[in-house]
Amino acid sequence: AGPCGSVKDSLQITINPIAVVNAGLNQQVCLVPNATVSLSGTISGGATTGTWSSSGDGTFNDVTSLTPTYTPGAQDISNLSVIFTLTSIDPLGPCTSEHDTMKVKFFINPIVDAGNNATICSDSTLNISGAITGGASTGTWSVSPTNGGVFGNVNNLQTTFTPSITSGSLWLYLTSANPAGPCGSVKDSLQITIN
Repeated sequence: AGPCGSVKDSLQITINPIAVVNAGLNQQVCLVPNATVSLSGTISGGATTGTWSSSGDGTFNDVTSLTPTYTPGAQDISNLSVIFTLTSIDPLGPCTSEHDTMKVKFFINPIVDAGNNATICSDSTLNISGAITGGASTGTWSVSPTNGGVFGNVNNLQTTFTPSITSGSLWLYLTSANPAGPCGSVKDSLQITIN
């Protein structure tokens, strides 16, 4: 109003990028002895560092590394899974930290026991009894050398073996069927001495 003209003032807005966090793809891990999980996350945008946490009771070798190694704990193994969270730290300006999760599913490695070594006479038939537990319950018998004898049923854990040689040694192998998930088949052997 009146003879005054318009007046202008300004303010500056600084726009900071938000942190972009990627904890990596879900994994399947076979629980072999001393199994570990290798994690690989990325953080970009408004932050470059972060920290890992888990829903389980295992241990990280370095929670601030983007590529740490995790050793599963008893609870992780019992639950057969664990969820990992990667959270950004020190974001720029007013931006809050961001996080991402990934899940690891554990699979039990098969445990195979072909039985004890044995000594038999050349005209004998041996009763063999194998056991398969863990991630598989079935398996197949084989012999080395391959012409060393005949099984009653190669697909039964409890079966018979009749040697085709009259003296010497043979090896019987029990191999688990391939289990579900990332674990492979497992083999155990027993030696037969033929008198």
